[in-house]
Amino acid sequence: RGEFYDQTGVLRDMFQSHLLQVMAMTLLEKPRRWNADELRNARRDVLDAVVVPNPEQMRRCVVLGQYAGYRQTPKVHPKSRTPTFAALRLCIDNDRWHGVPIYLRSGKAMKTRVSEVVIQFIRPVRMPFAIPEGQLEPNRLTLRIQPHEGICLSFVVKEPDTTDGTRLRVSQLTFDYEKEFGKSAIPEAYERLLVDVIQGDPSLFMRSDVIERSWEIIDPIIEATQNWDDQPIEYPVGSWGPPQAEEMLQSAHDH
Repeated sequence: RGEFYDQTGVLRDMFQSHLLQVMAMTLLEKPRRWNADELRNARRDVLDAVVVPNPEQMRRCVVLGQYAGYRQTPKVHPKSRTPTFAALRLCIDNDRWHGVPIYLRSGKAMKTRVSEVVIQFIRPVRMPFAIPEGQLEPNRLTLRIQPHEGICLSFVVKEPDTTDGTRLRVSQLTFDYEKEFGKSAIPEAYERLLVDVIQGDPSLFMRSDVIERSWEIIDPIIEATQNWDDQPIEYPVGSWGPPQAEEMLQSAHDH
């Protein structure tokens, strides 16, 4: 896939077609009726509310990377600037998500292959007891898309009856579809879509106006970053991408 990917890059390959759709499905308002039209309208409403950053803002909310050794891939240009990793911070201008940063990340040659949505809860303004420095972790709800489809709630609990002051620890509640229903309970991705085609259910398919809106969000980002003088930041194979992406995500942890 070297020749194809070198002309495409991670923003075209994953963000427009995949990540924005997962984001829209996660943030949509409950449809008035559970049918394909209402569900697709709700996803479109989320994308309509995305604030496309201007070129100046993109320097602060876009991180591009390229894994070490990518340029030695067959049919890849030896001086390629094609990003194999991107981290993007978006804002949604609607009543529910105003002021909540949304982070999208995707990359090749990562530490592990995983697709998931992590919802981090806001830290309480006031705690009922003193918290030792560095002990308070935010509660997180993780929706695991693949592999090991399921749901995990990670939350902080106070250890009972400690004699040396308040002590906190992170605990988890986990639900795994395969363990609960068996390995055959979750169909393969394309198997599910083919069944939907046979049944005439377009709920999971992208409508033309949603596709156009997705490109309206991603195209300006691609155009602006292609004009950057600096190369994508190199990151090691088997890592989680450039450290600059972690620094951008840290702002979510701090809140």
